[in-house]
Amino acid sequence: MTPSHRLDLLTDALLHYGRRKSTDLEVQLLQRLDKAEKISILAQEDISSVIREAPVLVSEGEMEEKGDGASPTDTEINKWKRDYIIKLIQLEIWDS
Repeated sequence: MTPSHRLDLLTDALLHYGRRKSTDLEVQLLQRLDKAEKISILAQEDISSVIREAPVLVSEGEMEEKGDGASPTDTEINKWKRDYIIKLIQLEIWDS
């Protein structure tokens, strides 16, 4: 193959690839949007689950301990959940 033919072949291949990518772009973007929406819904469900199970009451950005008589060891075990919820609330306040 001569250098000029090789250059023509590569040019044609890249033009074909570029056209194919541009026509598939909107399909790929729609698929990514659907996937992102599904992940967002799952994340919201997980956050709601953590908030329901946490040993704290969450209301209007303030947190109060539940009065269920949890032992100190239970409080220490669930400390990460409480910290996580506090950080989520702070993030929501800062994003608003």
